[in-house]
Amino acid sequence: MKNFYKIIPVVIIFISTSVLAQTYKAHRLEFLGNSIQEATQYLSSYNYSPPALYELDKVNIKIDHPLEPGTTFKLFNYSGSNYEVYRVYASSYNTIEDDDYSIPASRIELYPILPLKAHRLKKVGTNKINLNISICQNSPLPNTPTRKINIATFNKLEVGEIYKLKISSTAAYYKVISSSDGSFTDDDRTITNPEDIIEKFHLNCNDYDYDGINNDNDSCPTTPNSGIDSDGDGIDDACDDIDDSAEADLKFNKNGSFVTSDANTFSVDGTHTLNYYTSSIHFDFLIENIGEIESSSTKIEFYLSGNSSFNPEYDANLNKDISLSPIPANSAEPFSKTIFASDLGPITGTWYIIAKIKADDADNSNNILPIKISPNYAGRPSKPKKLSIYDYSGSEILNQQVESKSEEDEIIQNLEKGMYIIKSGEDTYKVSK
Repeated sequence: MKNFYKIIPVVIIFISTSVLAQTYKAHRLEFLGNSIQEATQYLSSYNYSPPALYELDKVNIKIDHPLEPGTTFKLFNYSGSNYEVYRVYASSYNTIEDDDYSIPASRIELYPILPLKAHRLKKVGTNKINLNISICQNSPLPNTPTRKINIATFNKLEVGEIYKLKISSTAAYYKVISSSDGSFTDDDRTITNPEDIIEKFHLNCNDYDYDGINNDNDSCPTTPNSGIDSDGDGIDDACDDIDDSAEADLKFNKNGSFVTSDANTFSVDGTHTLNYYTSSIHFDFLIENIGEIESSSTKIEFYLSGNSSFNPEYDANLNKDISLSPIPANSAEPFSKTIFASDLGPITGTWYIIAKIKADDADNSNNILPIKISPNYAGRPSKPKKLSIYDYSGSEILNQQVESKSEEDEIIQNLEKGMYIIKSGEDTYKVSK
């Protein structure tokens, strides 16, 4: 006889142990305050004593395991906007029938309440740079009295060490003058948030900016180096306020410059006719600095040229310079000079006075301004001179000073007929009448 096996389906039901464990557990809670700071100060106060059992809240908390006695936590309201701070005094797996209230675990945030320790602190820096100056160069910050600060911490801060703390709205560096168990009742401030104790700081007087480069080798000892030196001057860009690649650029502003002479023109582009003996030419230049930095002291030089372009090999320096003081970037300054026609020498025809700004800057093409001139000798003034007249035997018949050539001509015209030797100034000639 054959054996028959009946296959019976088995349904296995998995039930979360977490769900089964989420039952209400009995807790006796001690109210500590409406904030962490209140709770910390309450537990650290000198007159603190544990409450009597009847003063404790009877609370059922829906949670996996009852909270351990001594546990502190925030209990949020239903909206999560406010909280109260409690400490577990006792707990069990049972449920309290006559509880004051029941709460889910979702409204609880565990938060350790640390004991307050009394510290006397002195601010020594608001950042690493002035911290090093304050300590390493013995230049304390002004108006920084020692303050009494309560700090919530298991271990006191070390005396003599420096810590970065957030005591006010911004963090700063403080040196611990003293510390002790317990707390000040007349404290200046209390720190209850562990995150406000940011770090213990290790001072390094050989590296003010803590960029890993010792001060002696650091081109920016009080600013962390970027590792970039764009202008190649050996100073890191992090503290290099001067761009050594930047230049000044001086130029003649033609619209703001004027030239005056006997030619009755103010134009720098006009032709200025000059009488060698009586004329002068006056320059009023407006010099602009269109560069990026202030210019150095320099000068405007004047040259005499046969054409409008400057050639240092052939053009004659007139040695009539104008001194230029430094001109700030994007600024302009006026400068003036007068040159006499007689300073140019005995020249005729068309010439140019080349005004040249002596500067090595971004663009030298705008450093030159040619002024066209046309000198002549018309109207040469007469000079007094000695006139001596001799007859052919060598006897002097006249010796006097004449003021002009016309006066000399009139005297000779009135001589009697004969042969005469005339000595006029440095000239000697014969006259026959």
